[in-house]
Amino acid sequence: VQVSPTCEVTPMEEGIFTAEVMVQDDDGAVTMADFNLVVTNIAPTDATMTMWDGDVEMTDDRIPAIWQVNEDQVVTLNGTVHDSFNDMDSLSWGWQPDRDIDPNWYVETIGETSAIDVSWNETGTHVIAMEGSNVVNGWVEVTNVRPVVQQFGNQMPLGEDREFSLTGTYNDTPSDIDSLQVCWDVDFEIDLDDNGDTMDDCDFVGADITYHWSTAGEKIIRFHVTDDNGDSDSAYVNISVVNLRPQAAVSVEKDSILVGEEWVVWTNDTTDSVSDMDQLIYSWDLDIFVDADDDGDPTNDLDMITANGEPLRYAFVTEGVKNIRLTVSDESASSSVDIVVTVEPDPVGVLGWIDSNTAGVSNVVVLLGLVLVALLVILGISMTRKKSGRSDEEWLLGGPIYDETSPTTAPPTYAFEPVPEGSPPALMQESPPAVDVGDTGAQVGQLLTPEPVLEDPPTKTVQVLVPALSTDISAIDDILLGQTQTPPVPATGLPEGWTMEQWNHYGAQWLIDNEATTASTDTLDWDL
Repeated sequence: VQVSPTCEVTPMEEGIFTAEVMVQDDDGAVTMADFNLVVTNIAPTDATMTMWDGDVEMTDDRIPAIWQVNEDQVVTLNGTVHDSFNDMDSLSWGWQPDRDIDPNWYVETIGETSAIDVSWNETGTHVIAMEGSNVVNGWVEVTNVRPVVQQFGNQMPLGEDREFSLTGTYNDTPSDIDSLQVCWDVDFEIDLDDNGDTMDDCDFVGADITYHWSTAGEKIIRFHVTDDNGDSDSAYVNISVVNLRPQAAVSVEKDSILVGEEWVVWTNDTTDSVSDMDQLIYSWDLDIFVDADDDGDPTNDLDMITANGEPLRYAFVTEGVKNIRLTVSDESASSSVDIVVTVEPDPVGVLGWIDSNTAGVSNVVVLLGLVLVALLVILGISMTRKKSGRSDEEWLLGGPIYDETSPTTAPPTYAFEPVPEGSPPALMQESPPAVDVGDTGAQVGQLLTPEPVLEDPPTKTVQVLVPALSTDISAIDDILLGQTQTPPVPATGLPEGWTMEQWNHYGAQWLIDNEATTASTDTLDWDL
């Protein structure tokens, strides 16, 4: 209520606003009147949009302005507008932070001003729409944030076939962290994905890796992380892989053996890296006090070599205390172990004699020598036999009891035909086939091969003269017992047509035949 000839009012609501006036004079008379005023809304004006990074307003000189933000960066959008005083507190604000890509993203506020916090997880340009007095648009450019990988420190040396474990550390924006590709590339010589880059393969997926190498050397592996925009970061790990020294170990069945007895040493407890076990070389020095190779070091002689899992089997040929050294080697390292065994003399048997007379020569060599000596003896006998002109049968029967004066094989059938008196028995002499002196095997075979069996000739009756039992055979015994004595030549001289060589071979038989002729004879029928 105002008491004055004029009145100023401000309608606070839209609609019909009625103003009443009352006039009263000094007599107390009152006159009243009213006035209806139509009150309409005043639209907000001068709406503006700003972007703030914390307390700092972000600006851009371009028209229209395009704000620059990073992926997942949180910024504040502020809206202001002019409106009637009574409407300012009830103003309604509508926001579409990504009108074109995600129109369903809508934020509404009420108040004199509006402020919302927003971020974008996709790179590129996004349109912001603000509804105040009218629609106000703004633009924002979102830049991708590449992942970041933490670098590794120095690593301790690693043994062959020894496993190591590493965990890669990395970070990225929240919207990318779950979609990152996290990989390890452990072999730069292979392009697993065939993209031309041999250092970006995913040999192992994930932040954790457990790996080993079977060969020594300097190894490099790469840990790399890639986001959905193709941006990546990586870290290299340098690892020195060293060869592990083998550990030689032996297991001896006996520490005291006899000369010639087999001695067995097992090496199954020897250890090394798994990849080196099959490649180990087991070198044996069977006497570390004897420098067999004359290199000045008696402990490194290579007397025997065995493979992994193979025992040493050896027979000593001399007695005494033996100091043996086993050296186990891989590609670059070795270790040794010494063994002491006592070798006692063999009390009986050929081995004992051999061991005491061969001075360290192996039994195999000794046996081969004996075989060679036997062959030489056979060869010498064969050559002597050839020089003497004896046949095989004559040589076998020659000796103090059997003289080589008479043939011992079955005579041919013509031997029983009547022979002219006084003719030498040349037809009964048969020479064996010639055998080469050097062919020892053939000679032995000839000596041991039985005489061929002749086919039975037709049966016929032959008169054979047999000396009477009363005949004095002392002369014959003298002839048979004289192995090297030449038969006495008859007083009348050699039989007609005979040579001295024939007489030496067949004279004794001639004497027997003629002795029988002068004696009484019996006639026998002999079926041949």
